Amino acid sequence: MKHPKSTAHEFLLETLQNSKSDVTLIAIGPLTNLHAVEKLSPGVLSKAKRIIIMGGCIKEEGNCPKTNLISEYNFGMDGNAAHCVLNASNNVVLFPLDVTNHVQFDMDQILASTRSEKQKDFFSSLMSGVLSAMVREGECAIGSRDLNIHDVHCFVYFLDPTRYNTVLEQLTVDEKGVVTAHATNGEAKSRSKVNVAYSGTDAATIGGLVTRMFESILL
Repeated sequence: MKHPKSTAHEFLLETLQNSKSDVTLIAIGPLTNLHAVEKLSPGVLSKAKRIIIMGGCIKEEGNCPKTNLISEYNFGMDGNAAHCVLNASNNVVLFPLDVTNHVQFDMDQILASTRSEKQKDFFSSLMSGVLSAMVREGECAIGSRDLNIHDVHCFVYFLDPTRYNTVLEQLTVDEKGVVTAHATNGEAKSRSKVNVAYSGTDAATIGGLVTRMFESILL
């Protein structure tokens, strides 16, 4: 479906309401648009087969300047949206900093695995930009060749969910995007039941899947 004149949340709303096949949403930024969709049509996010989100931190330190690093960037930029989206569906899979901070990708290994100069140039440009951003935000040292590519885990999970171990958690999110996990022996309407990824397969395996995914686009 092509909707050149519609907004992002209008497109999402129409897709969820009218799709005749399963819809999986992958969110790798602040959840503002998904929040807008849910406000326009309460309950519509529950129509998605799965909502895979990179966001939040439970035990890890945050990285959002707006909240003085007490929350992860995507959640910290719109905490109310994060709260709404996690409450709107029982089919959320969350990739917090607790997993993404601990899987690093070897830049040189990924470049060595590419099959053409076009692919190598693409990956080199992409990863140089990521490394520059990580150095700027203090996530790695100058000269490092190891990458934390947070968002890519969502796509790998979409391709092969068996690569990760998830735990069903009861979470709350406040207006600053701070996530709190609660004991599962209690029930509360304000808590969201979310499948949280805490661990996954090794970086080399994930990196290989990512390389193949981009290669299919660049062929």
